[in-house]
Amino acid sequence: MTNTDRDALLDAALVHVPFEGMNERALAAGARDIGMDAALIRVISRRAAPDWPPPITAAPDRALREALAATPLEGRFRDRVAQAVWQRLELSDPE
Repeated sequence: MTNTDRDALLDAALVHVPFEGMNERALAAGARDIGMDAALIRVISRRAAPDWPPPITAAPDRALREALAATPLEGRFRDRVAQAVWQRLELSDPE
């Protein structure tokens, strides 16, 4: 399984989290949605759902790193931290 497959499964599973919680049912439903064999969930992790929070934050972390690289922060340290926090919030909820 590639990182792309893992990301696709994660994105598909997140739709089910409000109803199922972040567990194997959400992962199985996500796998079903994208036509992935549910048995592949075990390939990602031996315990599947408990190990998923790090990948959930990986995509926003990557997006923040890219945004910060594109627009370097200026000012005092506390100002740069505040700017980075605001960018992260905007990336997670653009509205």
